[in-house]
Amino acid sequence: MLFFKDHLTGARAMAIITLTTDMGLKDHYVAVVKGSILGLFPQAVIVDVSHQITPFDNAQAAFVLRNAYPAFPKGTVHLIGVNPGADAQTPHLVVMHDGHWFVGADNGIFSLLFDGKPQTLHALRMVSEPGDAAFPVKGVLARAACHLAQGGAVEAIAEPTVNFRQQLGFIPAMDHESIRGVVVRGHLRQRGHQHPPRPVRGLGEGPPLPHHFRPLAVRYSCT
Repeated sequence: MLFFKDHLTGARAMAIITLTTDMGLKDHYVAVVKGSILGLFPQAVIVDVSHQITPFDNAQAAFVLRNAYPAFPKGTVHLIGVNPGADAQTPHLVVMHDGHWFVGADNGIFSLLFDGKPQTLHALRMVSEPGDAAFPVKGVLARAACHLAQGGAVEAIAEPTVNFRQQLGFIPAMDHESIRGVVVRGHLRQRGHQHPPRPVRGLGEGPPLPHHFRPLAVRYSCT
């Protein structure tokens, strides 16, 4: 087993790349991504976190990954293939937090992965190749993940940034007229386990409230 020393964290860890996607397992897409990674970096240890995320569901993907990534060694690279498309308003980001690398689109998911601000943010700046726009998880994101997993410097593929998109978080926010929070579909009960609810002071002490559901994503600066 090969080990690599991360230039930023100093961690000596296996070259682990995890995958969290909404591609499912019926088709060939996951195999194509893994084949692309192994073609770039044959020694990579690829771990599936989940490929059954509801399509484009950032909250569900963040819930799954934020509960999984602390179990991995520092220096692990977590490739996020949920809602992965990028454009001028939604760049691909490389995030370092708690000794872990995260690579994915700036679609709001990074504001849901951590309770606080990410420790470092970089906007990915890699030369586009044919097919990157149609399948970025196989292309530019896989290349970035392999670069980092081999101990490559983030500055070689990305430039520092302070802005990232914020999406409504998991911790409920309350005032005298409303309660705002996130419902994560499909994770109330699974294999006999139930995530205990976090008590919210004051909940249930007032009159019933009407409920409304809508997506929310805004730009946010970490400075």
